[in-house]
Amino acid sequence: METRREWEAVECAEEDGAEADGGEARSFESLAGRVTRKRALSRRLLFLDVEADGATRPVVVKEGCGGVGGAAVARSVVKLGDVLRVSGEVQPGGSLLATHLAVERAWREEGGGAPWPPPAAVRPLPPPPVAEAAAKAASVCHAWLNTGQCLRAGCAFRHESAELRAEREAWVAARRERRLLLSAASDPTAPHEKRSHARRAAELSRWLLATLGRARLCAGAGVLDVAGGRGALSFELAMAGVGCTLVESREAAPTLDRRQRKRLRRVEVEAGAQTAEVEAGAQTAEVEAGAQTAEVEAGAQMAEVEAGAQMAEVEACAQAAEVEAGAPTAVVEAGSQTAGTDLPFRVLHESLDAGFEARHGDLVARASLLVGLHPDQATEPIVDLALRRGVPFAVVPCCVFAREMPKVLKTGEPVTTYEQLVEYLLQKAPGIRSAYLPFIGRNLVLWWDPSADVSDSPASAIAS
Repeated sequence: METRREWEAVECAEEDGAEADGGEARSFESLAGRVTRKRALSRRLLFLDVEADGATRPVVVKEGCGGVGGAAVARSVVKLGDVLRVSGEVQPGGSLLATHLAVERAWREEGGGAPWPPPAAVRPLPPPPVAEAAAKAASVCHAWLNTGQCLRAGCAFRHESAELRAEREAWVAARRERRLLLSAASDPTAPHEKRSHARRAAELSRWLLATLGRARLCAGAGVLDVAGGRGALSFELAMAGVGCTLVESREAAPTLDRRQRKRLRRVEVEAGAQTAEVEAGAQTAEVEAGAQTAEVEAGAQMAEVEAGAQMAEVEACAQAAEVEAGAPTAVVEAGSQTAGTDLPFRVLHESLDAGFEARHGDLVARASLLVGLHPDQATEPIVDLALRRGVPFAVVPCCVFAREMPKVLKTGEPVTTYEQLVEYLLQKAPGIRSAYLPFIGRNLVLWWDPSADVSDSPASAIAS
């Protein structure tokens, strides 16, 4: 039976959210057609190409879709060749965000058991190589569009533009749309309100200070920043007054960029001003103590016992004033010495391998926190070491490394996606918690505090 497509532009009902933010009406449509392509980007995001009357319409399936279910269910229920009935909201660019999905005819029944796709005689042929090359040549290179240069040898895309600004704005708009589709349903920060990826270290530092507190982070040997690269997170913590040790396997010493050096000089100037203020206060206290001493000596006609008692009292006051004035001075001087060094944090050129604990067991035991911001292969070793030694940890996982570091969930399923990696890490111990940070990219932080009550902090996995 020939496939069909039915388009119905409908007014948004009041109960369905008749008007979007800003009073702009939303458009909903209904489509019936055959699935010609299926791409599962994650367990909560599925892309379908639905073809009818010779035209193809992209359909996006996320969690919360009615009918057969969300992306996690639809990826296994919907098969290539199936005829679907899809209702959903029209997105910018023409794609359809499904709100209800139903299988009208399954290909396994209609095709009599034949595999999809059908024979090549009835299947549209791919474009010839010449046409494909011409299409690439007509498209602008995204690397060149973004940075003004392309380092890929033999790049077939276009590296010139008569409307550079317009093409760049269109490319940015498309990236924002993709970012919106990729955002997790449980992430409280809207995609367009997140800070740039370059600010991830500052956001994690701010979250650590708000969650654990400065006093807790400064305890013992301070924070161990594992696989921290150039030390962006260590620098942010140091600027907040937290002692930090960067554990990085690369032999090249980390260097500060111009912005960091400027912040460091500003802190040094502020610390110098505080030191001068404290010293001035100490001198004032000494003058006042001297005046009191002279006054006591002027009363020499008094009885020796009374004069001696008053003198002892005045000297005690002078000593107390000197001690009170000297204590903040020492603190400021220590901070000034730290800020005056090339790096405001310590660096340990080591990798978190099997022998790290044996070589630096005392440092690990006295650490206030083990932290990793996109630490790649060191993600699981950080968690394992912290759990084994009872030290709090916070990691922001990123890459899976499914082939290099194979992992298996408790269900026996291999870990091949980011969502599975998060689930795998959460399964390591009760009480591991998760939170989203407001920056672009992989922004889920998993953290564990052995002093917290496990019953009050159940592990919470990313929505899948």
